[in-house]
Amino acid sequence: MRKFKANRLVRDKIVPNIIAEGSKANFRILSDDEYVTELKKKISEEAIELINASDEEIPNELADIEEVIENLIATRHLTKAYIREIQIKKNQKNGSFKKRHFLETVVLDDNAAWLDYYLKHPDKFQEIDNPQTKIILKPGKYQHFKGNFYQVIGTVHHSETLEELVVYQALYDSEEFGKNALWVRPLKMFLEEVEVNGQKVPRFKFIE
Repeated sequence: MRKFKANRLVRDKIVPNIIAEGSKANFRILSDDEYVTELKKKISEEAIELINASDEEIPNELADIEEVIENLIATRHLTKAYIREIQIKKNQKNGSFKKRHFLETVVLDDNAAWLDYYLKHPDKFQEIDNPQTKIILKPGKYQHFKGNFYQVIGTVHHSETLEELVVYQALYDSEEFGKNALWVRPLKMFLEEVEVNGQKVPRFKFIE
């Protein structure tokens, strides 16, 4: 017997089918609030499957997303017509996605109408190259709080998220990673403090 953890909302016939074939299914009926939460999570789950889908699989994945959307609309006592009205209004205001514009970066004046929106959503729009907030990391030799020494080469940006990362090289040999292994770590994590024996100390301390 093999046991697997699922912890997810499944289609209505999945549990009966599992039981019908002689297997065991441990399940419960979700409350209204739980149901809405799991439907929202299901959209994310199905969207990830769509991202990884082949051309032949795309129709099936779109159908799954549509099924989840229909159930979510029903739980909110909405109608597709009402959702369509909102869709039309949004298209009239900001357009659709038919022109295939892929926004890479945007530079806004301090009084730009959209500035507050971008600042309120740092998860989607990470601010870069702001001289007031930009952290400058000095290249050189650093010591990790556990004792090992590293040479910081510089900082780079993640190609997809633009997160600033530190590239640094070990100044010692490791049986697992070899001689002078290269490492990368988020800049914020590199500069943060850790607690050692009840005291806050730098994760990495500049030496020279």
